[in-house]
Amino acid sequence: MIINTYQLDKLKENQSNFYLLYGENEGYKNQLIKDILSVGFKDNINRYDESEVINNFDNLITQFTNKSFFEDKKIIIISRATEKINKFFEDIISRNIDDIRIVINAGSLDKKSKLRANFEKKENLICIPFYSDDSLTLGKLANNFFKDKKISISQETINKSFQNVMKSKIFTGIDNFKKSFVYNPRDVSGEEVPTETPKEEPKVDA
Repeated sequence: MIINTYQLDKLKENQSNFYLLYGENEGYKNQLIKDILSVGFKDNINRYDESEVINNFDNLITQFTNKSFFEDKKIIIISRATEKINKFFEDIISRNIDDIRIVINAGSLDKKSKLRANFEKKENLICIPFYSDDSLTLGKLANNFFKDKKISISQETINKSFQNVMKSKIFTGIDNFKKSFVYNPRDVSGEEVPTETPKEEPKVDA
């Protein structure tokens, strides 16, 4: 099943154990994993690169299907994934394991991708495409960021900040947006764009 980034509220309604995140926007993908998909797993987060999975395929399959491994529910995050991970995914699916959540983080996948097709066609699998940031995407991310930090800021200020962020050839979602300047809640009134670097207070000798 396909869920677009503007439909993420649907994730609350669809409690799947299998997620494919693909596309260029690493910042947005990482935020989704941190803020939504890995919530509730605490220290039970296991991360692998695709190469680790492929090179240790049999051992990992044994580990994942070992009952003792699932004393607490765990999440497996596979990064830098490509079409090669499809074999691993199909093997796990065939075993009907319920106590594990698998998140596959892949780069760009074309329409001929078997991995992408598997996730798009089945209702119990969730496929989320991520594209390069635009003002709409960054706007939603930024508003969530300011709301979480309890910072009052105008849309005009946010838009001006976007202009600095989007000058970069490569930027990764809200992570780059947050790093582009340092916020001081006392100074953010919606009239001034926060400065890019914090000013050091002069030292006063005692």
